[in-house]
Amino acid sequence: MILALAGRRPDPTDADDQRFPIANAIAVREQMRSILGQVQPRILIGSAACGADLLGQDVARDLGIETRVVLPFGGEKFRETSVVDRPGHWGALYDRIIQLARANDRLKIVQAGYDSDQPYEAANEKILGLSRRHTQPDEELSALIVWDGSPKDADDFTDHLQQQIRQQGGSVYEVQTLFSK
Repeated sequence: MILALAGRRPDPTDADDQRFPIANAIAVREQMRSILGQVQPRILIGSAACGADLLGQDVARDLGIETRVVLPFGGEKFRETSVVDRPGHWGALYDRIIQLARANDRLKIVQAGYDSDQPYEAANEKILGLSRRHTQPDEELSALIVWDGSPKDADDFTDHLQQQIRQQGGSVYEVQTLFSK
């Protein structure tokens, strides 16, 4: 099985709507570990933003699952705008994940600009394309979606990825970022 990864970043400290409170990161990580341990994908392909992406990449590596990392644009700008700009200590994990991906020739940079949502859409398409390309004829292309269960808006890239996988007949494994009290 090839598993495409998409999901939420932790909420900013001033967020009006909660989608992924930083306090839930450990529980989210454990849900991801459980699913990845059960389905044992051959490869996990995703980005490296703080939250779902980095947690998924890290858990997959811990479990011995091969990973691929896709960034919409260069590493330092991405680190600044999508990793260390939210609560939590994500910088060191990002640096380690990127270093390992680069050393193993498993890092793809789309090279889109960063002045709109276009580079993130391009990265999402690259994740889907790489996932399709790595899927063998006897394998299933599936997705691991880490979110609060509903799209943020019509341009929600997490929702887009899971819809694409469902349309192709793949399984979608969901990890919830919000929990009932």
